[in-house]
Amino acid sequence: MRLVQQILTRPEQRLRHDLAATSQSRARLVRSFDVERRRIERDLHDAVQPQLLSVSMTLGLALAALPSDSPGRDDIVRAQQQARKTLDDLRRVVRNIHPQVLIDHGLGSAVREIGDNFTIPVAVDDRLDLRLPPEIETNLYFCVSELLSNVVKHSSASRARVTLTRPTPDQIRICVHDDGCGGAGARRTDGGLSAITDRLAALDGSLTVDSPFGGPTSITVVAPNPSTI
Repeated sequence: MRLVQQILTRPEQRLRHDLAATSQSRARLVRSFDVERRRIERDLHDAVQPQLLSVSMTLGLALAALPSDSPGRDDIVRAQQQARKTLDDLRRVVRNIHPQVLIDHGLGSAVREIGDNFTIPVAVDDRLDLRLPPEIETNLYFCVSELLSNVVKHSSASRARVTLTRPTPDQIRICVHDDGCGGAGARRTDGGLSAITDRLAALDGSLTVDSPFGGPTSITVVAPNPSTI
């Protein structure tokens, strides 16, 4: 009987071991991706942006020294405009890679900044109180960013609300609610939800969609807070 019990329990033990190893591997991947994002953001911010700013300033000095009727002045004006536009685009890319407000002030403030950039009003109710581990904040930030982008692009909503809570010390819950047309998850344009699900899987998190046709829509993201586990 004991031999039979050992034979039956060993596969279960191996399964638990494999699941634990998979979870640890996912966590390492999340951390490594976050480190790499920060490195790219730092390189762009500290190296490329100052160079573009220097180009723009040099062109400005050249314009100031040229008479208004000088040949080629219009070309320099266009070059300076292109340099400024490229700098603005780069700053937007840097912000999307890893926004500075997320590093300095945390998830709630970063989500507010996202909301301020959309064409519909986005209310943010931040009840987290404490900072989360960097890899959790980063991944939840991009989940919320993708969800709000879907609201603006596909739902025809007039407003949205994001609520960030910690129902238990070891759990983070974020709800994105909108008053749009519903049907999220059923549309062919909702491929972003799969990307969010994949990102949450690396955190052992989950995504729940409540979006009847005709609306409203509530999408809930739940993730563990490993700093308390």
